Amino acid sequence: MESKQIKKLHHDDDPSSSEYLSSTSAPWLTKHIASLLSLSTVVLSFTFFFILIYYPLEPEKKDIVIYILGVLSAIDSQIFSFYFGSSKDSEAKNRMINHQMNKKN
Repeated sequence: MESKQIKKLHHDDDPSSSEYLSSTSAPWLTKHIASLLSLSTVVLSFTFFFILIYYPLEPEKKDIVIYILGVLSAIDSQIFSFYFGSSKDSEAKNRMINHQMNKKN
């Protein structure tokens, strides 16, 4: 019984817990930092893509630009997979399970 109380106290004090992030006491930036970073990465990536479409590229820089575009494309695909794929559903499911378990305690 004591270990449950200790875990509960430790979990409540943990600012990285999903309960803290969904509480009203958490700062706005703390709750939305992942979304803001993802959005800014996607916007900057697509801005870079469109700049490269409309401005000529020097042949010496072709390889490095292709490498950068590959990395940005991979990052963007991971962001889209998280927000629109099974990871988002899994996160919602985990949140619902935690909510149900906390109601029983």
